[in-house]
Amino acid sequence: MHLLSAQAGAIQQEGEAIDLGQTPGEIVFASSADSELALLAAATDRAGYDGLRLANLLRLGHNLSVDTWLDNTVRATPLVVVRLLGGPAYWQYGVDELTALAAAGTIRLALLPGEATPDPILRERSTVPPAAWDRLFALLAAGGAENAGHALAVMRALAEGQSAPDLRPAPLPRFGILEADQSPPLPRARSDMPLPAEEDGTAVPKAPIPILFYRALLDGAGTAVVEALAAGLRDRGLAPLPIFVSSLREPEAVAFVQSIFASTPPAVILNLTGFALGIDGLSPEQNPFVNEFVELYHLPREAVLGYRETLYPEYRKTIKDTYVPPPPCTEDCGVAGNFVRRRGPTP
Repeated sequence: MHLLSAQAGAIQQEGEAIDLGQTPGEIVFASSADSELALLAAATDRAGYDGLRLANLLRLGHNLSVDTWLDNTVRATPLVVVRLLGGPAYWQYGVDELTALAAAGTIRLALLPGEATPDPILRERSTVPPAAWDRLFALLAAGGAENAGHALAVMRALAEGQSAPDLRPAPLPRFGILEADQSPPLPRARSDMPLPAEEDGTAVPKAPIPILFYRALLDGAGTAVVEALAAGLRDRGLAPLPIFVSSLREPEAVAFVQSIFASTPPAVILNLTGFALGIDGLSPEQNPFVNEFVELYHLPREAVLGYRETLYPEYRKTIKDTYVPPPPCTEDCGVAGNFVRRRGPTP
């Protein structure tokens, strides 16, 4: 067993050593980010590829765990790619051991930073060609399903000793619409949406059901819930419209959402970003997003702000003396937490 003194900013040796139980493959990819591991797992599923082995660095904090993993998996795997948050010191023992294996010609090694800034030290200690390192770094830093598929293609070429294909990162829009019925789900920056069709193929207008969610879910292949929700709505003859935003504090993103609501008034709003309606430095009365829902859609302010009491039946009692509802709805309506049904126009 090897011993290493604890260093600030590094994974600490705690608990017992573990064996990941991985067989060798063609590629080993290690990271401490579960979302990144899930992103590449989804890419391999789409590609029908079974040569990738994924490892979470948080499970390789003990030096004996690293040694076991190296002996059982890494030594017989042609390519090893590791993304590190915080540079080599974050996982110093593992970096040193992998560098030694690469120097001996046992493996091809790509050590990449987990941040969006290139790390010259990690680049120098890698043994893949510099152009291939740059390509992998750019693709993985960009995030998203399409870029993960490109990164997998680059890694497969390197594992086979071939030149890396010239695949460039596809930029993710900061806000837009997700075509959740595509594989992988396709983000786009346009706000138009195909209309549902009758059996005879005639397009008919149908009020959309926006599903608001964070762009960060696209970065790490975390859109499964959004996809399932959209599929369930489509199965019931409804028109889901998944909308992603970087932040509801970004004026351009807010304007984008408002423009969709204005051009195609929603029948239902499913908001997966409810806690982000607050804006630094503004009181609720000055928050334009809050006021829009209150004034335009006739919703109680408490419900718009997502206060927890709105989740319970007793909520109606709390607003009995403060909230005067509009005239009876012309459509199904109501409020339940972040699930909002639009009230019909007020006569």
